[in-house]
This record gives sequence, structure tokens and C-alpha cells, in this order.
Amino acid sequence: MTRGQNPRIWIAGAALLALLVAALGYLVLIGPQRDETDTVRSNVAAAQAQGDVLQQRLMFLAKQNKDLPKYQAALAKARLALPASSAMPEFLHTLQTISNTTGTTLTGLTVGAPAAMTQSAAPAAPAASTSSSAAANATAPGAASTGVFTVAISAQLTGPRPNLAEFLRQLQAVQPRAVLVTQLTEGAATVNAVTPGKAANSSSTSLSLSMQAFISPASAPVSAQPSATPSSGG
Repeated sequence: MTRGQNPRIWIAGAALLALLVAALGYLVLIGPQRDETDTVRSNVAAAQAQGDVLQQRLMFLAKQNKDLPKYQAALAKARLALPASSAMPEFLHTLQTISNTTGTTLTGLTVGAPAAMTQSAAPAAPAASTSSSAAANATAPGAASTGVFTVAISAQLTGPRPNLAEFLRQLQAVQPRAVLVTQLTEGAATVNAVTPGKAANSSSTSLSLSMQAFISPASAPVSAQPSATPSSGG
């Protein structure tokens, strides 16, 4: 090897050594730092995405909060349809009010005892008395209770047929409580007395109506005794 070649060898060696030092520095210092930076960026992106989801959730909850009065009104309406207690005096008063406003005469009412509904059978047809209604609606052995109770109600009305039809419409579409009409029996009205100075209305019709009202107690079961005793309207 000549002397002229020595500087070139030293230069090449120095360049190779610098390359090795740079590669080692990248592997030891720069590479891990870049990996850590990529991880941080990924975490930031994930946090931003989660923040967007939470922001949308907050906007949704804020909208729901604005609609809270509407939801509360809907709940109150549902509770009127399916009350936590029998509230029979109020309901019987409602029936009398509908009778008065529709021009019909409510001649009799019979209320049965609350009975538990079961999942295995539909509500039984109402009976004519408290004791027979309780027997007809007794929970079948082994049947699972739904937590809902039924009250059998029988009503007798007289009046012109259109007026009786209006009574039924208001019973099912106007007054708030949910009732299930199970039987309707129509016949000719029997006039027991005639108002002085007025002739008997020959077009009057009698209607026997059987229905069931429902109760959904919040916790404790309802009493086995009816909340309202059988009553009659004039």
C-alpha cells in the first residue's frame, strides 16, 4: 500500500465510522422517540374521538332534558290509565259524570275484588258479585303473576241507543283510565216510573256492560277487598 492511498483509507474509515455512529444513534435514540411520538399521536386521536362521542352524548342529553316536561306529562297520562291503586270511588264518579253528560241513566254498578293477572291466562270475565268475581279471577296454581291486578265492574244503563253509543265512546276514548270491555248486552228498557208530566220514552234501550279496570301497584300488593262498594247511579 502506497502513501497516497493512506488518506483515502482513513477518509473511508472515518465515513464508515460516522455512518455506524449515525445508525446506532438512530436505533438507540431517534427510533424509540419516533415510536413514542406515534403512540402519543394515536392516544391523542383516540381521546379526540372519545371527546366527540361524549360531546354528541351531552347534546343528546341536553335535548332530552329540554323534553323532560313532555316525558313527565306522558308518564302522568300513563299513570292515569294504569294507576297504582284501585281508585274506585274516583272511577265510579267518572262513570256517573259520563252518564250525566251523555243523557243516559246509570241504574246500577257492581264492583268486584282486585285479582292478580297471570301470564298463563287472559283476564277472566267479570262476575256479578264480589265473591264470585274473586273466585273467577283467582290466580291459577303455578301461574306466574304479572304484578298487575284487575277489577271486574258491571254497569247497567238506559237511554236512547245513540246516547248509549256515546257513553261507550267516552268510556274508551275520553276518560283517561284504561278499561277492557268484556261483554255488552242490549235489551228493551223497563220503565219503572214516569216523571210527572212526561211520557215514557219508548225508544229507551237498556245496556248491561261488563268491563275490567287495571291496577299496577308500585310495590305492595293491593288489598283483597274492593276499594269501592257496589253503588248505583240515578
